[in-house]
Amino acid sequence: LDSLARQHVMPDHQKVVFSDTVGFMHDLPHNLIEAFKATLEEVESADLLLHVVDISNTNHVNLKESVDKVLAELGALDKSTILVLNKIDRIDDQGLIDMACRRYKNSVAISGLEGKNVESLLQLIQKELAGRVVQVDLCVPMSRMDLVNMVHKQGNVENIEYLDDKIRIKAGVPHPLAGLLHQAADVRK
Repeated sequence: LDSLARQHVMPDHQKVVFSDTVGFMHDLPHNLIEAFKATLEEVESADLLLHVVDISNTNHVNLKESVDKVLAELGALDKSTILVLNKIDRIDDQGLIDMACRRYKNSVAISGLEGKNVESLLQLIQKELAGRVVQVDLCVPMSRMDLVNMVHKQGNVENIEYLDDKIRIKAGVPHPLAGLLHQAADVRK
């Protein structure tokens, strides 16, 4: 029941980590429910949820609602979520796909197997995460190479200049890292 995490660079060069939890199983035996919920702990710290639903399954509406119920129990139903309607390659009627996309806000229909509309999914993810990135242009002390490493790992570096006793950083970074950078810059003022 372990989750799998992979780093990915988005088209706008933003770095994200996808954490793939175990698939939801309908009517899970009671003794496995807690173990299953433990795999979803990452939901609490996620910036964005991708709720993947097999749209080719005739019971997909009920399965989606079952997952929503578990997310509600975890207090995560109000998190930013993209509903990914997967396996459109198994559906011949485009009208059914269009109807499902209209039914659910913030959804995208894809075929992971064939790669159909995956670019649309990445663009939607990028749009959702755009508000979580801050542009910084500041100087931090040379002694804070840990922050420079974090910028490289978590951000989109535009320019880094090594000066006599400080490092000038221009980058797009997540809000928490921007706060750390500003604190380090303020210390030197």
